[in-house]
Amino acid sequence: MGCRQSSTALSPMERMAFDYILTQIPIQCQQKIIDLPKRKFLETYQNHLDAENHIREEKYLAAIDCECQAIDDLSKLLHSDIDHFIFADMNKLLSICYWHMEKLDKAYTRGQTALTLRLKHTPDDHKEISLQYSRLVSICIMQSNWKQADEYLQKAIVTARLSTDLPQGFVQGLEQILTYFK
Repeated sequence: MGCRQSSTALSPMERMAFDYILTQIPIQCQQKIIDLPKRKFLETYQNHLDAENHIREEKYLAAIDCECQAIDDLSKLLHSDIDHFIFADMNKLLSICYWHMEKLDKAYTRGQTALTLRLKHTPDDHKEISLQYSRLVSICIMQSNWKQADEYLQKAIVTARLSTDLPQGFVQGLEQILTYFK
């Protein structure tokens, strides 16, 4: 007689998916995810993956719906630990969607949240932090918030210079934008 898998045990593919998701999360943030019911986590995280697909297809409302559902469901699983790293990319994606839809206040708020989470959990991820600063620069320019745009731009440049993962042209492009502010 063969062994039967429990209905709560993950299939090999689900296990691989779960393990892959963990690789995207800093080590110091993984334990809270590991402690969650894995199948429920995967079902919930699927909303985030669906949102990523929608944004690639430029279906921003669908992406927002999926991402908001993922955030809501994950915050319940994590018992309202809204400062968990897993929410950084989700807020970044929402910020990008809102930016495309010209809902700039929402884009700014979500972008600021994404930046705050990155700075808290991965302060040495200079590439992502610089990219997030530069997204906030774009939002602030669209809002005609020149002072805040200038602040973020300077931080984007400093952070980008610390990164070995960004092309030199990225830093030069940021520096050119800065000359327009001066």
